[in-house]
Amino acid sequence: MRGYAQVELPRLSTAPQRLHLELQNIHPEEQLLALWLDYGGVSQAEFYVMPGRRMYTLWLPGEWRPTSEVLTLQAETFQAVGDRRQLSVVVRSIELTPHGFGLSWWTLSAAGMLLQVLLLALLIQRVGWSRWLSIPLPLIIPLQWGLWGEHAYTLWAVLFAWGLVGCFIVVLCFHWMGRFFRFRHNDIVIQPWHRTDYLLVGGIVSIALGLRLWLVPHQVPILNGDDYLTGSFAANILLRGWQALYFGHHTGALSAYLLVPIMAVGGISHNTLLVLPLLLSMILTLALYGIGKDLAGSWAGASAALWVAVPSATLLWWTLKPQPGYLEAVTFAALALWGSIRLLWGEYDQRTTIALMSATTLAATLAFWAGMVVASVLLVCGLLALLRWQRLLRLPFLGYVCSLVIGLLWLIPTAIYVYTRPNDNPLWWIIGREKHGLAPSDAFVGFTTQLTPLILGIERPWPMGVLDFGAAIVIILTMILAVFFGFYIFIVNTVRGSIIPLSLSMTVVGLFIFSSFNTLLSDVRYVLPIYLALALFVALFVAAIRQNLGIWAATAGLGIILVSNIWSGPVGMFTIIPSSERPEARLAHTLVDQQITYVHTSYWIGQVLMVESGGQILASSMLGPNRESYDHRVEYAVLAADPTQTALVLNANGDLVKPLDFYLDQHNITCTKKHVNWFLIYCNCMPWPVIHDLQKYLPEK
Repeated sequence: MRGYAQVELPRLSTAPQRLHLELQNIHPEEQLLALWLDYGGVSQAEFYVMPGRRMYTLWLPGEWRPTSEVLTLQAETFQAVGDRRQLSVVVRSIELTPHGFGLSWWTLSAAGMLLQVLLLALLIQRVGWSRWLSIPLPLIIPLQWGLWGEHAYTLWAVLFAWGLVGCFIVVLCFHWMGRFFRFRHNDIVIQPWHRTDYLLVGGIVSIALGLRLWLVPHQVPILNGDDYLTGSFAANILLRGWQALYFGHHTGALSAYLLVPIMAVGGISHNTLLVLPLLLSMILTLALYGIGKDLAGSWAGASAALWVAVPSATLLWWTLKPQPGYLEAVTFAALALWGSIRLLWGEYDQRTTIALMSATTLAATLAFWAGMVVASVLLVCGLLALLRWQRLLRLPFLGYVCSLVIGLLWLIPTAIYVYTRPNDNPLWWIIGREKHGLAPSDAFVGFTTQLTPLILGIERPWPMGVLDFGAAIVIILTMILAVFFGFYIFIVNTVRGSIIPLSLSMTVVGLFIFSSFNTLLSDVRYVLPIYLALALFVALFVAAIRQNLGIWAATAGLGIILVSNIWSGPVGMFTIIPSSERPEARLAHTLVDQQITYVHTSYWIGQVLMVESGGQILASSMLGPNRESYDHRVEYAVLAADPTQTALVLNANGDLVKPLDFYLDQHNITCTKKHVNWFLIYCNCMPWPVIHDLQKYLPEK
């Protein structure tokens, strides 16, 4: 077993570096301990740490490319007699110093900021103090101030400074192109669907489904307990009638109820579990086609839908995950946004209008119930309603009554839930936790430099790794062009439809940087709605190319975008070894064959067991690590179960085995041990251990 530690250790320049480590081997028997080191994914080393306190110096080559600046250390562990802790090498100090020629990050940051001043002067000279220049100006001063502070000495500051240089160049290019590059859709026009639209969207939805079906075997090995949480709740609803409103804290149980009919027909397994994200991805693709078509025609709709149907790595990852609270929330939020657009700009008879008002309210309610992460989308829907307030006055009263009733059907039980669970509810999770985030300025710099590459699929989720340089450049350039074109057509051409992706992207970023979750700069779940904005930016850009440069130019542009997405997403997924079965399935079959249907284990094992056993096993997660329980009914049922039908299940290589064995020896408890894959089963224990007493001997994390 290995101890694990990470520390952020920024390089100061492009020069080669010397890494000085002061380490102490405290093994009581003075044994050598193996240590593995990784810096930024580009420099690795392995060596043995001598007994006592010693200094080690390693040479790291110079690096110009953007890389992670995290130093990862892993070392062998040991356990001293009478001590239940797992101990390892003690890190006394770490120092990283440049050695040899190289440019400092501060120098490169300063050069980028100087060039920004020159480009800004050129913009003022060419364009004048027009209203659209006022958008970037308020951002420049605080951001530059931040770069001159402690951030000026990091690689991310260099990338940020030169990224703004690129943005100014793009603005200049659009100003030059604006003489002949016009956008003809100045307002949102609701157009009827024709046969070609149904055929086109059907083909794109089929592409989305086919691609994900092809990749399902590569998704099975990387499913985790959070993904199986949807399946375990659905299984308990189906088999035991255990209804649920929320998955414990903050995500609504919508996905579980959507999964229940699928499992009722196809059985309880990871195969039926993965049907849900496939269906949601198809609906999301359809919704984006509809939104894009209403904003700028069929080409915009097809571009938005294809960008989601054939996505880059991170979006593909999340449209294959059944983890509750995210994909279904974004999907229903997209439906609510589409319904709002058609309701506010379309003309229908009274009956159709009432149905559309009810459907839009239902979609918005389900989205907000599933996950409050979509608050940004609902705020944009509210903004659209304010812009079209005169249209609101003409909507039928009965439609408002139906919408109010639908909203109350969610609001009333949620209010009761919040009242009865004051420290374990979605409202507490958002505003009541005692958890402080980063300063908004730091969070914005982190969002731009760390989270944005992950959003775009340049830095791909584990275990896919970093994207090839060429494909990364294509993705960056196309998204910069698309986003700035959205700004351009809104400010200069007053294109009404562009306000939707603009306001949505700014709302997503604003809510994130001012929230307590802004420390999560390696996880896109709390900014997932930004993918709706990016898809619509691409849609407007491709539609403008089609109008000004013709069908072949638009096809080529969209083709380049999709090829880079394929290289980022599907090609990256193919690096994951496919599998049709989880190792926990064999474990579940072994337990069921021995008539063991109650298990004490960890959250990550237990959630998988409950689904892979077809719902026959109930698994408590109170052994750790973290001891997170999302359904206390499961915990109570396992605690009250017959010991002859109950077992303890651990990872044979995990941190809990030695403390558990120590507890059993101390209390003269004998158990039958069985190995299944890398799992260890303790069953037929005499006498049965007191679980709450056992927890005192086990590490919580």
